[in-house]
Amino acid sequence: MHAATEWCIARCVGASTVITLRGYQLDVVVQLPPELKSQGVRGLLGNFNGVASDDLVSRDGETVDASSDEETIYYKFGQTCELTSI
Repeated sequence: MHAATEWCIARCVGASTVITLRGYQLDVVVQLPPELKSQGVRGLLGNFNGVASDDLVSRDGETVDASSDEETIYYKFGQTCELTSI
């Protein structure tokens, strides 16, 4: 059994990300204060409105069904979130 290793990244706006490594498993938990959630969050982690069926929205606005196979989710949703430049 591996001991867990945990990192916490906190922002001054009240948002935080906790990353935990347990052996080969990586858990990521993102926490946002209510005022940030109400400002229209979107992206890889969904929109924080409590409705799972509308969380996967591509950059061009297409909603991808969360029950789709992994390949569909990857290409129709995940790939659209890729950063090409910073």
